[in-house]
Amino acid sequence: MNCGPNRFLLIVVVCILAAACPATESPLIEAASKGDTEKVRALLSQGANVNAKSDTDTALSAAASGGHIDTVQALLAKGANVNAGSKYGHTALMGAAVKGHTDIVQALLEKGADVNAKSNIGDTALMWAAGKGHADIVQILLAKGADVNAKSDIWTALSAAAYDGHTDIVQALLAKGAEVNAGDKDLGRTALMAAASGGHIDTVQNLLAEGAKVDPKNKYGWTALYSAASAGHTDIVKLLLAEGADVNSKCNVGTTALMVAAVNKRTDTVQVLLAAGANVNAKCKKCKDGDTALIMAKKFGNKEIVRLLKEAGAKE
Repeated sequence: MNCGPNRFLLIVVVCILAAACPATESPLIEAASKGDTEKVRALLSQGANVNAKSDTDTALSAAASGGHIDTVQALLAKGANVNAGSKYGHTALMGAAVKGHTDIVQALLEKGADVNAKSNIGDTALMWAAGKGHADIVQILLAKGADVNAKSDIWTALSAAAYDGHTDIVQALLAKGAEVNAGDKDLGRTALMAAASGGHIDTVQNLLAEGAKVDPKNKYGWTALYSAASAGHTDIVKLLLAEGADVNSKCNVGTTALMVAAVNKRTDTVQVLLAAGANVNAKCKKCKDGDTALIMAKKFGNKEIVRLLKEAGAKE
């Protein structure tokens, strides 16, 4: 009953694997990923290409994501391209940022790493550091001129931080001029939607206080309320409703927050939405049978929600 595939999570998984998992297609990359500096030096003395790359790594990015500062320095001393990317465009700086290796981030920046380099889908080191909660690295990258409003296909630095509830980083990004209502390039997902989906009420409160609009929709028509209701984050549902969220807003296929809460068996959320005036007889016009919340609840076998909907006036 969702208004589109959960492409966001799929891409995140792919990106994490690509940015953080060392490859073993090259002896040099394998040695670098293990931090075997002596073997790296030996391979280089035998003519190994210091800038060899695999789908997921260069030797430098493998060493950087693995946290092997000595190996990183050895590769740089032999001329490794500090800004070389893998097939997916992931650089050593991104690898160090996602894993929280502050010393390596600093070493790479000192050697001229491009703080705003982008992967093939637009990810930057700042987005990875923000999403993983590495506040010290976020501050270092910002001080070096990281673009706080860069957008990838799946997030901004602000939405990446918001999704996992890193409120301190959200505040730091906003202080540097992050646009509170900006969405990513593909889904149009805002930081408020991300925080609501992730269940982080402190982050939601912070974003609202900074002017986040409550009812923007993403590519599939989801609002922050819809996302929170789907996941059963009832406290956030209450907060968003108090801030004026449209309880009857529909996504692109015509489902409402009440419908998705009913489908996902979020009993407490259903009660809150009903109390806020959710239209109990609204129909999903683009669904095969023109389903209502009651029909959906019956299909998914939640007797308590069926009872609540009927008591609220749902028609058979």
